This record gives sequence, C-alpha cells and structure tokens, in this order.
Amino acid sequence: MFFLMKRLASCCVGFSFLVVQFSLGQTVEEKLEALELQLRESRVITSRLSEQLDALKAQTGKGLSPSWSLNGYISSSFRYTPTSSVGNDLYKFSGGSDRRDRFALDVVALNWLHQNNNAPWKAGFNFQTWIGPDADLLKTSDSTDTEIAIKQAYINLHFPVGDGLGFKAGVFDTVIGYESTDRNNNPFHSHSWGKSIEPTQHTGFLFDYKLTENLKLYAGVANSTSPKINGLSDNDNRFTLIGAADYMVPEEFWGLGGSTFTLGTVNGRPWDQGNNNLDPIREEYYYFGGRIPTPWEDLTLGVAWDLKRTEGGGNDDQVLGGYLSYRATDILELNLRGEKFEAGNGLGSSMSDGWGVTSGFTYQLWNNTKARFEYRYDRTDFPVGGKNGNNTLIWNLIYSF
Repeated sequence: MFFLMKRLASCCVGFSFLVVQFSLGQTVEEKLEALELQLRESRVITSRLSEQLDALKAQTGKGLSPSWSLNGYISSSFRYTPTSSVGNDLYKFSGGSDRRDRFALDVVALNWLHQNNNAPWKAGFNFQTWIGPDADLLKTSDSTDTEIAIKQAYINLHFPVGDGLGFKAGVFDTVIGYESTDRNNNPFHSHSWGKSIEPTQHTGFLFDYKLTENLKLYAGVANSTSPKINGLSDNDNRFTLIGAADYMVPEEFWGLGGSTFTLGTVNGRPWDQGNNNLDPIREEYYYFGGRIPTPWEDLTLGVAWDLKRTEGGGNDDQVLGGYLSYRATDILELNLRGEKFEAGNGLGSSMSDGWGVTSGFTYQLWNNTKARFEYRYDRTDFPVGGKNGNNTLIWNLIYSF
C-alpha cells in the first residue's frame, strides 16, 4: 500500500510540473505536445497501478475466495402406509418397511466444492456426502447398513477449448434421469418408478462440451453400471460407456421454445459382487425426458421414458412418466406425477406390471425451509404380497443451506 501511495504522489508531482511549464509562456503547439506526452505516461502508470491493486486484492482475499462453497440440506419425513408389503414398499427409494408408519430422519447432505472461476485453465473439486439412513440407498460400499456414504467426489477441470471443455474424474452422479437422487431437487419426497431402475453414481471420468448455445454433450467411461465406488464389473476389462445430450429449444420455435430435453444411455456390466463364476450380464440403460413450458406461465409439463435391458439374464424394465407442476403463488406449488411401468428384474423379481399416481403440494415456509405433503397410489396388474393396491401418505420437511 505504501508503494501505491508513492506512485500516486509521483503522478501529482508530474501534473504540477506540467502546470508550471504552461505558466512559463510555452506556445500552443508545445503545450499540446507536452500534454499528449504526459497523457500517454499517465495511462501507463494507471495501468500498472491497476494491475498491482488487483494482485494486492487477490493476495488479501486468499483463503476467503467466493469460489469456495459449502451447502447442503437436512430432510426429515413421516410416512403412513395403510397397506403393507406391496407396491412402492418394495423398491429401494421408497424407504421400505423400516420407514413405514413412523417419523424418520432421511439424510444430512453436505456438499463442499471449489472452482477457480477467473482462470482459463480452471481446476477444482466437488465433494458430497450423505449422513443418515438414506446413505444406505446409495449402495456405494459393501456394507448392508451404511450410515455415511460418499455420494460424489471428483476433480473438476476446465480446458479453454471452444466454449469450454469440462472434465470430471472420480465419483459423480449419472447424467440421465428426470429426477435427482437428492430429494430436495424433486417435486416429491418419494422417487419415481423410473428413478428406481436408473443408475445412480459412477466411478470413472466424464467429459462435457457445449457444442452450441443450445446443445451440450456428455461422454465418459466408468468401471461398471453399479454405484459401488471402485467396483469393477464381472469382466474387469469391459468398462461402462456413458453418453448424453442436453438440448434447449430456441425461444423462437413456436410451441416448444424454452423447453429442455435430455437423451442419454449407460451401457456396461454391473459390479460382480464376487460372482466371477457366473455368466457375464450386460446392462443397457436408455433415457429420454424433458421439461416443457406451457402457454400458462406458471404451469410446466414434464415427460420421462426409462428403459433397462439386461442381456444374459432377466427381463426388461420400462417406465413411462408424466409430470405437471403449477406454481399457484410465490410460496405454494402443486405437483402431479403419473407412471406406467413394465416390471423386470430392476423393479423387483416379485413385482407385476402396473401404474402409479402421486399428487401433492410444496409450501415454502421460509426462504430456506419447505414442507411437502403428498399422497401416492400404486396399482399392480397382479397381486404382490397378496394385494394389488398400495396407498401412502407422506409429510416431508427440508431445510437447505
């Protein structure tokens, strides 16, 4: 700072010297030439002072950079299921019988990330952990009862190629699916049937590239289709391939302007779980979905199609889903989800084909707290656990920070 004061003082002295020169009776041409010279010198000095000031600010703010971020959420719920051993009690994201007819702490999710946003060659990381009973749903370890799990942990790089080439290496969320594994990002507390047959996390690397203003591409390689961290497939030389594309329809496109669509696939083999003597099984996941604005500003339509094919054993799973979301007020949102599913191995070996409807509303109590109430009904074509229908009432409270 003392150095900066000295340079500013020198500028003032130079300006005073110029004024004295003018007062000594210079011609107009001489005065003009001297002024232009002084102006060029002052610009150079100002530029150097600006660079030094920026460097000093960066040094002073080191360790408190806004590119560091810690956020997350806490989710708690109550679920009442008059019927039992049927429908969404059977798939992993429902909570199962352990959550039925009781209050539950779902998860404490913490997300810590850092990215150098001011450099063309950016480097950073993202680390997300789940603490609580929901951590066991991720199945990222060998344990059958996990209270803490790594959800994401990857190094994030950015290369100045075109509009920017992104690269992730480590454990990251899958690029396909309408709903997120994180419940706070979804319209409902309970996940869809489509989400239950999708992959969740991968260990490997993933590239992303924005080809145009409206089109973004993803391509990557992972160990397996399973979420187990570092888990190899039953053929350790057969890796899982990942590919997807996000597209936003231009605003001028009548009827669909502003809509976003995702098309993606994950192809590979699951973690072998020590069963090296079994025949290799290949899993193929295909997804297409989108969010479409309607002529009514507060009403949004969503569509999702999921297909899981298993080669070498088992039947295919297929789920077709539709979503409606209506923002009634600044603090109240109404949601509706309908699904038709064809059950193979992914939905459970004892499952039947069927359909499901979920309705509910989200109320924003405070800026960082929301309450959700939902009613869910699932119907199977043939009895499962002795029943065809399953009714569920869910209350959910989420605090985000």
